[in-house]
Amino acid sequence: MFRIVLHVFLLGLITLVVSGQEIDVQADDYICWSEERRLEWEDFQGPLDSIMTYLGVLGTAGTASEIRVTPYFDGQHFNYEVRNVFNKKRSWTIVYDSLHLSHEQLHFDISELYARKIRLLLEKGKLEGLAHEELVDGVKRLLGDLNQYQNTYDRSTAHGTIDFMEEEWNEKIKNELEELKDYASTLEDCG
Repeated sequence: MFRIVLHVFLLGLITLVVSGQEIDVQADDYICWSEERRLEWEDFQGPLDSIMTYLGVLGTAGTASEIRVTPYFDGQHFNYEVRNVFNKKRSWTIVYDSLHLSHEQLHFDISELYARKIRLLLEKGKLEGLAHEELVDGVKRLLGDLNQYQNTYDRSTAHGTIDFMEEEWNEKIKNELEELKDYASTLEDCG
């Protein structure tokens, strides 16, 4: 199960938050995406989403990642900082096996894929002289695509319970991340 929390701040024009409950979070409650740092069950510190679990909608674990797009002015041009982070206080689990952990990690990896797509869009948009509003629309579209992609992943793998589909998705996402490796998250992104 993937529960996405998206924060997009583009010159104050958009703030998109998809979330169920307000939780007090501190800076150390976030993990920046990196190839070296994989998720561990100890990272899932949020309360169970009890109503959804009761209804059987969420299943056994929930990953909350946030893609944050923030503009800044470098003295001559507007630039954009794109962060892909895992929110420990909004992510939860009731299981502790490697199969489910791998599934939740791939949700975070899919968020990274879309963070890379957003960086590519913003770079190309600046080179092509796109207006800020056009960039905002492009980011919104990609965030919508991300949500659909996450849902497709969950449906096609039955939330991680179909082994051969999990393997196919792992390979697919690995290849897609490789294609966009020039736009990977860096330590500076999470500064």
